[in-house]
Amino acid sequence: MLGWFLVVRRAGLEDGPAAKDPNVLAMWETAFTGVDWLEALVDNGEATCLSRHGYPNRFAVDAAQVLPFLRSRHAPLHYGMPVVGDDYVTPGGWSGPMTTYPERFAAITDDSPLWVDAWDQS
Repeated sequence: MLGWFLVVRRAGLEDGPAAKDPNVLAMWETAFTGVDWLEALVDNGEATCLSRHGYPNRFAVDAAQVLPFLRSRHAPLHYGMPVVGDDYVTPGGWSGPMTTYPERFAAITDDSPLWVDAWDQS
């Protein structure tokens, strides 16, 4: 497991390629512990895991759980070991830059249902 590519989108709407789908609110890459915050939401009953096979793992959450991260353009903090590959190193707790589409946030309220798709980057 190298990490995850996370895509946040409005729930229940047609999926399309992330970069072109108008229902996508944000996307970013993160290390293998970068979904720990989603797992914690599931453990606390604040999210539901809809699928867990990595292509993607899909979590259903209320927007209130995700919008603060999207508005700040900073991925949730997480901790983990560094990953060393043949031609790269990512530090523990790494998350890449977040691409956001703030013009799409206006239609989202705190109780809007969202999906967070976590694509396995192995």
